[in-house]
Amino acid sequence: MKKILTGVALATLLAATAAHGQVGGNLAAAPAENLTLALTGAAPALSETTFNLTTGDYYRLTITTDGGAEVLFTAPTFFQNIWMNQIVVAGMEIKLWGGATAVAGVEVGEGGAGDVAITFVPIRPGEYQFWIDEEAGIGGTFIVQ
Repeated sequence: MKKILTGVALATLLAATAAHGQVGGNLAAAPAENLTLALTGAAPALSETTFNLTTGDYYRLTITTDGGAEVLFTAPTFFQNIWMNQIVVAGMEIKLWGGATAVAGVEVGEGGAGDVAITFVPIRPGEYQFWIDEEAGIGGTFIVQ
């Protein structure tokens, strides 16, 4: 009887742990929320500096630029804590299927105005910084809850 109770307690603990560690949401669903970040290149500026996100929700972040200058959008810690589906540049899709641990940033604005779209699901809560000019302190924060 003692072995049965121990087994039941262990199974309950494992089930609770597995349920707690799972991310909600449907990774195959169309993005539920569109986010836009407009960058100004000639005099670096951002349209938004804070994005509030929820783990398990599916997002599409579209980064647009005025083409005033080449701008590097970096968010390496953020990219390490999301499941990334794809990056779309000029209508061409780069499929990542979650294996995006080496992505540190995307460069926009070379050759004129344009945009880059990143579809992703946040998987870990936290605050993650992004930058277009880290030395000048021009950036913002993804707050994931």
